[in-house]
Amino acid sequence: MRLAILYASKYGATRSVAETIADGCRDEGIETSVVEIGKSTPVPDADVVLVGAPVYAGSIPGRVRRFLEQNTESLTQVRLGLFLCCLYSGTRAEQQLADSVPARLLAHSFTRRYVGGRIDFDSLRFCDRQIMKRVGGIDHSVDTISNEAIRRIMADVMNR
Repeated sequence: MRLAILYASKYGATRSVAETIADGCRDEGIETSVVEIGKSTPVPDADVVLVGAPVYAGSIPGRVRRFLEQNTESLTQVRLGLFLCCLYSGTRAEQQLADSVPARLLAHSFTRRYVGGRIDFDSLRFCDRQIMKRVGGIDHSVDTISNEAIRRIMADVMNR
């Protein structure tokens, strides 16, 4: 099996989760690549594609949204998994995913996970600190990354 993990990350939390998933899958003998989504990222030649995105001010980055929209047809031809790095869980996280991903891909995906989020408040740019304070009510560092959610993604991938 070939697994491709595509992600976007602004401050590194989503990249870290993608790399952790990749390391775990490689340990299980799965050929795995990790690719940051750019302006013209193609859909990799893989059996399974995981797409991971952070949530900033209530939405995923535009480059991830565009990648999903422009590649909907190709992504429905592979096993597709989705994960979000966000500070919300439950209904609110589900709504963020539903608002960000084409309905056809949501319906097609074999896994949809919310792994928590990480904010190093002191490393944020001034503008991002203000957004966190005003939109999220956060004025300090937070780390809610769930190793259990990451393990579940890996189990989902290996559950052929």
